[in-house]
Amino acid sequence: DIRYMVSYNLDENSFEHDIKNPDIEIEKYTFSSILKSALIVKLNKFENEDAEIEEDFPGELTNDPYVKAYWGFLYKNAPLPQTKISLLNFIPDANTKLFYKYNKIKDIPIKNFKEDSLKYLEKQSPSLTGLYDVLVDYIQKSDSDNKSLKKEVMSFFRPAIELNNRNYTLDRTGKKKFVIFHTYFPKYNKIYHTAYSYAGYREFLHEIGVKIFYIFILGVLFFVVGIPLFLSKALVKPLNDLMEGVKKVRKGNLENEVPVRVYDEIGFLALAFNHMVDSIREAKRKLKEYADSLEDKVEERTNELKQTLTQVESLKEQQDGDYFLTTLLLKPFFINEVYDSKTKIDFFVKQKKEFSFRKKQYQIGGDICISQMIELRGRKYIVFLNADAMGKSMQGAGGILVLGAVFQSIIQRTISYKIQSEVSPERWIKMAFKEMHKIFESFDGSMLVSILFGLIEDSTGLVYYINAEHPWLILYRDGVASFIEKELAFRKLGHVGVESEIFVSTFQMEPGDTLIMGSDGKDDLVLDKNPNSRNINEDEFLILKRIEESKGDLNLMFNIITEKYELVDDYSIMSFSYPEIDFEQEAEIQEKIQTYLKKAKSVIVKSNDFAGAIQILEKGMEELGPDKLIMESLIKLTMKVKNYKKAADYCKILLNKNEVDTSILFKASYCLKMNHEFEESIEMSERVKLREPGNIRNLIHLADLYAYTKNYHRSEKLLSKILKFDPNNKQAKLIYEKIQPNN
Repeated sequence: DIRYMVSYNLDENSFEHDIKNPDIEIEKYTFSSILKSALIVKLNKFENEDAEIEEDFPGELTNDPYVKAYWGFLYKNAPLPQTKISLLNFIPDANTKLFYKYNKIKDIPIKNFKEDSLKYLEKQSPSLTGLYDVLVDYIQKSDSDNKSLKKEVMSFFRPAIELNNRNYTLDRTGKKKFVIFHTYFPKYNKIYHTAYSYAGYREFLHEIGVKIFYIFILGVLFFVVGIPLFLSKALVKPLNDLMEGVKKVRKGNLENEVPVRVYDEIGFLALAFNHMVDSIREAKRKLKEYADSLEDKVEERTNELKQTLTQVESLKEQQDGDYFLTTLLLKPFFINEVYDSKTKIDFFVKQKKEFSFRKKQYQIGGDICISQMIELRGRKYIVFLNADAMGKSMQGAGGILVLGAVFQSIIQRTISYKIQSEVSPERWIKMAFKEMHKIFESFDGSMLVSILFGLIEDSTGLVYYINAEHPWLILYRDGVASFIEKELAFRKLGHVGVESEIFVSTFQMEPGDTLIMGSDGKDDLVLDKNPNSRNINEDEFLILKRIEESKGDLNLMFNIITEKYELVDDYSIMSFSYPEIDFEQEAEIQEKIQTYLKKAKSVIVKSNDFAGAIQILEKGMEELGPDKLIMESLIKLTMKVKNYKKAADYCKILLNKNEVDTSILFKASYCLKMNHEFEESIEMSERVKLREPGNIRNLIHLADLYAYTKNYHRSEKLLSKILKFDPNNKQAKLIYEKIQPNN
């Protein structure tokens, strides 16, 4: 029963009387309430949710003072910034606050309303920001009497009508009541204000209420009368039958069967009870049969067990024989073949699996330690390896057997063939790692090995190594143990599809240092046991405390660990110690070095005489040998005067003593390049790449070298890698443009 309908067109900003009733005088505020709804619709249609909305956003809607005041209150009080989201979220709070003020205005007497309302608004002005000025201006300019003015002022505080929600209103006379809805139709971009007769609405509700009442009465009657009848037939009677059956079975009557009337939950329970009684009856019958033939069966089972035990013992003896043969194959690999070296090598291996063969005790497992001396380019290096193969006992031993054979083959080739020993330590390690990985990769992931291996330059204590998912290398220095690695670089040998770039890590041992490595057996320890579970160690730093307690002694360390904890895996640990130096003699040498450095600096500062400074430092080198500080200064000065040949020679001299310094390796490559010794320069730069694969400066330098030597394919490959890391690298782009016509 629509009494009247008013619509507002948001495109044309105009009202239309779609259904007009001459007997109804529409309240003046009705049009303002429609405009408030139009404001909310316009706000919802704003596309950019994060953009800040300007204060003049409503446009012509604010020509209406009620809308202007409502928008001002929203805009000034919403959380900053004033975006679509913040304004829409604030509307419920704004409506609550305005409705509170509405009730306060309602309590102001009509007599002297204008003056009293202005006083009230002035007190409330801080909480009415944005609305206060519009409302005060409206009151001051109004010619309405106090009664009409009060009604108009209260309308300023009416909340916006929510779309599609039921609301109530009166006509202008205040006698006719209506139920109203505000509805927005996007198709026409219109808001419809539809009013229904309140009396008709109440009559409609009454009719529905009467129907619901009768339905409720019928439901109550059905519940009171029908449910007891249903429960009696469907629940009480079947349960009584079931209880009667239970009593009979309890007395020993296993022939009893409970009738199943309906296959509901109770019926299923009765059926299960019948099956249970059948099972008991059958079990009782079989038990009687077993009791009658028990003695014969015991004798039969005893003979079967004896036969099985004999077979097990035979298989055990065969297995121990296999274990023994495998240990014979592994034995040659577990030998420390480092003699007369400056660096002391020591290792300790305890496999978890122990067995006896021909009254002797042996052990077998998947851990291994190897150490041996080799020569590369005429310099002595100690090869070391500590590895842990996947699997227990025989499986792990199989992995170690393959690894030991391959690694010994690599070592023997290096010793036997000169061409194999004319490579840098970094390249030797890279080639060995790739060869071992390819061998294990052929097993398709069924044989994996964690490994830490490398080289120690015996004269300097410089360590080159690769760690493939093995426990981190430990430094024991001045009584304190600590890890020198921080992250996993390579996966285990044998991982299929792993194509990460190979690089070699370095570490310079100082006099008195000890480096310790070991398998995860040193960490996987049982801290305490109870009947139901074992508490396995998860603290990777626990081994550091044991190293400090034993002062780096591997045998003492093993005794300390086994006294406190139980091993659950193969245990292997390896150490190499660099000897201490004479500190008094070292202090005297350092004093002389500083004297030469000060003299050279003085010559440069006073007369800018680089040649004179070089002569002073060369004299110091002749007296004291290739000291790092003197050599670095000589390299810097000779590069300053662009004597790249001499600078390259000094770099080589320093590298012979201190190969750990990658920056000197790079400078040597650069000087060789400037001296047009491209082949040797490329070799030096490739060594830098093996240590620092992400060094962009070196990669650009190496790409340029390959461009000089017309190896454009290799140059382009390096440039692609650089541009992947740094797409805007100007030097890389310049070299790339130069080689394109030739590539």
